[in-house]
Amino acid sequence: MIRLSSNHLHSLARVGSNFANAGAAPATGIMTAPQALTIAVDGDINALRDEWLALQGRGWTCVYQTYEWCATWQETVGASLGVEPCIVTGRNPSGALAFILPLGIYNSMGARVIRWLTHPTGTYGIGVYDPALLDGGLAGHWQQICRALPQADAIWLDGMPGTLNGQRHPLADLFGFEDANRSYRLALQADYEALYAACRPAKSRARARKRDQKLAQMGDLQFVLCDDPTRSAPVLDRMFDQQTRRLAEAGIHGVFDDASRQFVHALAVLPAGKDGPWLQPYELSLDGRTIAVKLGIAYKDTYWAMVSSVDPDG
Repeated sequence: MIRLSSNHLHSLARVGSNFANAGAAPATGIMTAPQALTIAVDGDINALRDEWLALQGRGWTCVYQTYEWCATWQETVGASLGVEPCIVTGRNPSGALAFILPLGIYNSMGARVIRWLTHPTGTYGIGVYDPALLDGGLAGHWQQICRALPQADAIWLDGMPGTLNGQRHPLADLFGFEDANRSYRLALQADYEALYAACRPAKSRARARKRDQKLAQMGDLQFVLCDDPTRSAPVLDRMFDQQTRRLAEAGIHGVFDDASRQFVHALAVLPAGKDGPWLQPYELSLDGRTIAVKLGIAYKDTYWAMVSSVDPDG
């Protein structure tokens, strides 16, 4: 049974010599004949750096499959988890990259499972694609991809949006099922007040203004973007502390381990650029005390929300 939606898709299949018969069959009448591609798997992320950066610059992807995100994650979180990178590449007859699927092998309860490389941290599973490949999709190459992958017990690809920014996911024709979780996006405008008015009713905005005025009367209220790594580092530490304490109050522990903190700090020192991910921690402080932090990352004119924290002490 095929279930496709504009939300997230999951693909789950066993890997073995009879993979052609594993899982559900792709929907008939959807796939087109695949173009000739040479499929390979590389375990060295850094060896693909220049080609990866060039492909993401001209192609279709999201921040969670950029070279910067994946390489930094593997050096920190991935290494701590013992994840083995297996980066699937597809090249056209000229040798140029047509797509990259950043995957990794995870050890899960004694099984070797292939997943998106940064799945515990990234929200979306997309890949990186040359625009010329998008119309035909990638489902026609799926068995060839599976034959190239290292031996594993299962492939589990989740968090795959059926569409993103108007583009259909190249793997959407594979077997899958709808995710219970939904994500949200908002088209930003230059006029914040107009955007705010379009999103919230007048009574809600009035209540928010009263809260803001009351807060401002309590002291020196500042809301700033910490775009200097030397300043953002302590703000990030306070964010982790605030969120850890709030989650602990709800009985949730161990969300931010040392590797996760190292990963975020490593992202913070990456240079900001037009084509690369840029970590953006926003700090709300009162009389110099951090009372809230909003952490996100900017990439290709999109702000990807990551973590929000509020001081449990109020």
